[in-house]
Amino acid sequence: MKILLVNQNKMVEKLFENIAKKLALELVVQEHVEETLSKLQEDPECFFFADDTVVDEEGYQLLAPLLEGAKMSAFVHRKSVAPFGSFTHYIQKPFLPTDVLHILEKTMESLHIPSAPPPQEAPPPQEPVSLEDTSLDANLNQLEELEGLFDTPPAETPQDPPPRRTRSACARRRTPPRRTGP
Repeated sequence: MKILLVNQNKMVEKLFENIAKKLALELVVQEHVEETLSKLQEDPECFFFADDTVVDEEGYQLLAPLLEGAKMSAFVHRKSVAPFGSFTHYIQKPFLPTDVLHILEKTMESLHIPSAPPPQEAPPPQEPVSLEDTSLDANLNQLEELEGLFDTPPAETPQDPPPRRTRSACARRRTPPRRTGP
């Protein structure tokens, strides 16, 4: 089952992507009424949503005969745009994604369409480890043996005495300053 969305607004598209993902439905987005006509002819059994920025009354007249085969149809419109046509639902902007989600869930429930794939089964629980397990004791003994390896201080290495400072030849010979004059 899929959602067919006629829309050019990226924000509305993102909302519908999340809704479709949550319900495990395919989302098909069309930006023009003409493209939508062929999609509806190919697969009329879909959940149809039309945005008022793309579908006007003239566009609706083209879509109306094909919408009869849709599982549901909804018109997403701004407050300033009066609802028209025979859509099964009218959703006023701004809307919450949960509004659309609830509409789809109720429609799917009434049509007996599963809303999401069954949850994956959890892996079987592992058998508890007995404290009397001999391999566990052996591993613990090995760890205790290894523990002492890092406790011994490192062997002391003799340090060389710091190098002696020696003065250069000029520094050793103190020559009095030259006197010039009488």
